[in-house]
Amino acid sequence: MILGILNNWRLKLLAVFLSATFWYLIQAEEVLELNRKIHVHVHVVDGYLVKGSSLRIKDATLSGPRAMLSEFSNQPIDAHIHIPKGKVGELRFRVDREYIPGWNSRVKLTVHDAYLVVVVGEEFTKTVPIQEQIQGTPADGFIVEKTSLDPPTVDVSGLRVELAKVTHISTTTIDVDQLRESTTTSAALVPPEGLGVKLASYKVDVDLKVGEKKVNRRFFGIPVEVEGQSQNLEFYPKNVSIELQGTPGVLNLVEARDLKAFINVEDLPVGKHVKSVQVRIPSDTVLIETSPDSVQIVIQKLKKQKI
Repeated sequence: MILGILNNWRLKLLAVFLSATFWYLIQAEEVLELNRKIHVHVHVVDGYLVKGSSLRIKDATLSGPRAMLSEFSNQPIDAHIHIPKGKVGELRFRVDREYIPGWNSRVKLTVHDAYLVVVVGEEFTKTVPIQEQIQGTPADGFIVEKTSLDPPTVDVSGLRVELAKVTHISTTTIDVDQLRESTTTSAALVPPEGLGVKLASYKVDVDLKVGEKKVNRRFFGIPVEVEGQSQNLEFYPKNVSIELQGTPGVLNLVEARDLKAFINVEDLPVGKHVKSVQVRIPSDTVLIETSPDSVQIVIQKLKKQKI
């Protein structure tokens, strides 16, 4: 029996080899289909821009021999469309294998919704202000007195129609919650959503000046003094109230006698006049209001003395 099996062993081995070869060839020529994403990159020359994103994504089906399709990974396929200088406006392209470098012609490519519309135009630049976005509340008794940005503006580049919609650039949110002293921080700049514009810089330094919370205090019955000699002068009212702003520690030390209200009547002619009340106040305070802020003045002629 063993001798029977060994008879013609060379022919039998050849038959096994040919069967395996035929099986491999059949499997290799088997046509399969794969679904893949195509990343379409739109390229323009310097000085021109694409409206919106320069990357567009399309769905596609690949069909071909198994051996050929095995070369494709699960990663998207990159296609590249290069637009020459001077070609502007609304442009229409049919995405196909001509835009995919090194494509194997034995693999059939079917791009779903194959047509791509892009708008290309010249690049323009304008300068717009930066606006800080503050959130939170400083520690009790403190306020953010002032914010300073460095730089205060940023250059924005894009298509003319999109730049017309940009009035400012905002920062990311700056948290001042429980802040009790001045500080400097950095904040990112946020491009306007939905517009394909570019910023010359994407960061700004923000200086936060923090001070004690200010309060107002009004002082009543401050007498109006007259500066400049004038005889036969009458004015009304004789007293005003003055409202100051400052920190509680400073205002608690201020008294009415520390304030001065006055009018200057130097060189005023005979007749009726309205004169603004001027004031002098302590340092580290701010004048909020003088009420009333002016007085009525009457200057009469001097009566001649009888001899």
